Amino acid sequence: MTAQATLQMLGRKGAVIGAVWIGFTAILAVWAPLLANSRPLAWKVDDPDLGTGWRFPLFELFTPQDVLFIAGFFMLLVCLACYRAGGRVAWVWLSTMCMVFVGSMVFYLMQQHQSLSGAIDSARSIYQKTPSDANLKGINSARWELALWWLQWCVIGAAILGLIAYALNRLRGHLPLFLLALGLGVGGFGLLMIPALRIEPPRIDIPSDDFYRTALADGRAEKAIFPLIPFSPNDTIVDQTSVDAKKLQVGVRNTLKPPGQHPTTPDIVREMSKQAEDLYGIRLYEFDNEREEGALIPETLDDAREARELLWQAKQAEPDYDAVSDKAMHERVGLLYAEFEKIEPETRLHLMGTTDSGQDLASRMVHGSRIALYIGFISTGIAVFIGIFIGGLLGYFAGIVDLIGLRLVEIFASIPVIMLLIMIVAFYERSLVLMMVVLGLTGWVGYAYFVRAEFLKLRKMDYVIAARAAGTPLHRILFRHMLPNGVAPVLVGASFGIAGAIMTEATLSFLGLGLEPTEPSWGQMLDQARQGGSFSWWLAIYPGLAIFLTVFAYNLIGEALRDVIDPRTAK
Repeated sequence: MTAQATLQMLGRKGAVIGAVWIGFTAILAVWAPLLANSRPLAWKVDDPDLGTGWRFPLFELFTPQDVLFIAGFFMLLVCLACYRAGGRVAWVWLSTMCMVFVGSMVFYLMQQHQSLSGAIDSARSIYQKTPSDANLKGINSARWELALWWLQWCVIGAAILGLIAYALNRLRGHLPLFLLALGLGVGGFGLLMIPALRIEPPRIDIPSDDFYRTALADGRAEKAIFPLIPFSPNDTIVDQTSVDAKKLQVGVRNTLKPPGQHPTTPDIVREMSKQAEDLYGIRLYEFDNEREEGALIPETLDDAREARELLWQAKQAEPDYDAVSDKAMHERVGLLYAEFEKIEPETRLHLMGTTDSGQDLASRMVHGSRIALYIGFISTGIAVFIGIFIGGLLGYFAGIVDLIGLRLVEIFASIPVIMLLIMIVAFYERSLVLMMVVLGLTGWVGYAYFVRAEFLKLRKMDYVIAARAAGTPLHRILFRHMLPNGVAPVLVGASFGIAGAIMTEATLSFLGLGLEPTEPSWGQMLDQARQGGSFSWWLAIYPGLAIFLTVFAYNLIGEALRDVIDPRTAK
């Protein structure tokens, strides 16, 4: 039945278009670290600090989240390829994913334990330097924090073990199949953990995004293979030369650059002239009335040299001119210009331009697809789960339970979600997890109405009455017999709910109340288009188009699914 409905839905052009776009964004979300990253996929080094031979910096810094995404992608392909093998493949896939998830959580726990232990060591070192009651309380507080953290995860682990024991008890007849799936999961997990996840916690001194480019420029690395987009989403790019930037400030700002090759020669020249103006303390616009040609706006290296001479002549004509110190400053400007001329123009390609912080927009667009995926599926999943549970209870019991429960549903239906999120952002820090939870806890009302209406109809069906008379447990009647026959409207509403959650996050981010600036959200990029004193068209077109196409694709799938499931439209 499900396969038939899926084939009918994909037979519609709108659904195919929507599925293609959603599949494309999902692939971008899964492979984002390998598509857009400042760290090389592989590089050959010969340095005592970096090691020798071929190294794999990008894979060494993979997070459990990255591994889980990629593992899920491959397992999904295997499950689809072996669809005809029956339900056993689903067990293999599920157990493998569980093993990957458990391994990722172990890695996460080791990392967090190292962090909390480091806090204890830091508090102890402070107490040894300055013994006091306050510092002693700091040590005890850090120890209690570590103990409570482990207590929390021990309780969670005990609950998970209890669920596993319950599953084994229910699957006694299928125990060999379960053990086979578990063995395959362990084997797949072992393959996936090499070299993406390591046994020991990761290094604390993670290199910066600019570290690898600097190592290549200094000759410490022979060659490197970078991803398709060689920039991380938070890589603030500034072209630096060999001179110390704190002394001579040699560098070209990369803020708000349109799509194309950068840095351009005019950008380098203007930065040279600006640095010279700062050092001389004189501005070029002061010579507008003295020059017959009008204002000097440097565009070439000759213009920059001419601007330097004009500034130097004006400096010499000032009453407080000091021959010794100012001449030394003039030589310093000469060194500055010589280092600026070492910068090679048009050595980087920014496919979609850069943001107001100098970050590559294409990289942020790729990584932003993950946030869209999170917001859409996790928040909608929470809402669907709550809506099905509450709607099922109201529809099955009816009567006084339905009467009281509907008042609860109406209370949640009256909550303005946008205003609630704004209040939460005002009182708490911005958080993707918090936003997903709030959207899930407030978005279940529509699903509860749908399930309630279906269950009110299904509770009078003959097979439900027979199951009740046979003494079937309530949870089996609700979720084994009734739910599969009444879940169709929920599936349609879920597709529209995903689109609505993405739009809500984009709206908040556009208003500046969404995620942190380090999170590459499409709505946040759209907000940056009107900043910086001018309108940056590339920051409006690309994120806006991505939001429109994603929401439109989910709406197309929802419309097609509704037409397929609705018996009145079936032919």
